[in-house]
Amino acid sequence: MGPFKVFAMVMALFVSGLVSADNIKIKIPEQLKIISVNDVAYTDNSNGKETVLSVSPGNAKLVVQYHDMVKNSEGEFEKVRSRDLIIVVEAEAGFSYRIETPRPKSVSAARAFSNNPTFNVFKVNPSGEEETAQSSEQDKMAALKAMWQTMSATQRADFLDWVSNQ
Repeated sequence: MGPFKVFAMVMALFVSGLVSADNIKIKIPEQLKIISVNDVAYTDNSNGKETVLSVSPGNAKLVVQYHDMVKNSEGEFEKVRSRDLIIVVEAEAGFSYRIETPRPKSVSAARAFSNNPTFNVFKVNPSGEEETAQSSEQDKMAALKAMWQTMSATQRADFLDWVSNQ
């Protein structure tokens, strides 16, 4: 193998290491079903298991549903799910993130939660220490801004009409 090929292979490994170093991990609990990531449909849902996503630095827009099986009073499991929920993670290189959401124990609590799901996003530094969480209240505004950017002029006008009538 010539020196150029060895150099090219070393550079390829070096560059691939750099690329993967920029990938940021986001841990998503098993009760959140991922619908899309940055407006791309997500089809690799690991049913019943925590999911770890790799994203690039910047805003990562996740569309998820609360989706859980909860034991009812007869001892049978009922499926409970929410509407789509938008989570925007401001992903910063060198950190990982963990999304946390309550896990209701009863069917009635799960149904109530599914009508108004909440979550926290924890920023984890390289030493494993968690920093301040981004709450769902903060993310609602970021999500609204992200949605606004993807809307057509007609959709924006319709939305503004709706807001003015509230």
